[in-house]
Amino acid sequence: MMQSLFRITAVAAAVLLTGAVVFAQQQPMGGMQPGTQPQNPNAGNTGMNNMNAMGEPPMQKMQDRAFVQDALEGGMGEVQLSQLAEQKGASADVRQYGQKMVQDRTQLDNAIKQVASQIEMRPPESPSKKDKKLYAKLSTLSGTQFDQAYIKAMVKAHNDDLAAFQQEATNTQNPAIKQVAEEGAQMTRGQLEVIKQMAKDNGVKT
Repeated sequence: MMQSLFRITAVAAAVLLTGAVVFAQQQPMGGMQPGTQPQNPNAGNTGMNNMNAMGEPPMQKMQDRAFVQDALEGGMGEVQLSQLAEQKGASADVRQYGQKMVQDRTQLDNAIKQVASQIEMRPPESPSKKDKKLYAKLSTLSGTQFDQAYIKAMVKAHNDDLAAFQQEATNTQNPAIKQVAEEGAQMTRGQLEVIKQMAKDNGVKT
């Protein structure tokens, strides 16, 4: 330790004696030590560099886009099934519920499409394969069989929707997506209460 201090003192004295010009010539450009690489001021901060314009990390951005995709696909599926209920429902309750579903879900989906435009995302053009398969199945039914199958499908869809809306409203950092998720949760909660009562009235096990 003492030897090191002696060497440091000797070097400092030599620099002072040789003058500022010589000192400057001996220093690499930018004050870097020989053999070192330029330092990236953002090194070690890649997480912040990967934040998007809304301040969201990439993973959350992907989750937001997945939510929008699933919500719009599910919305189209529910609207098509509810249009079918308007036409084929055996009971007035099912037909009225189908009509209300078409109105409410179409309005919500239009709001979600605006959000999709804001995040530069193209909305899906058709429902999911699962919803297409369900539509094909219900299309073959009529009377009480149709009513029960539709009610059962709507209970499941609304349970799934409510969970998805609530989760997205909690997790997202995008204000526009958060708003439509909260609106969707509120709307779905009310629809779920009604369809559960219809299931009870019609003896449908859910």
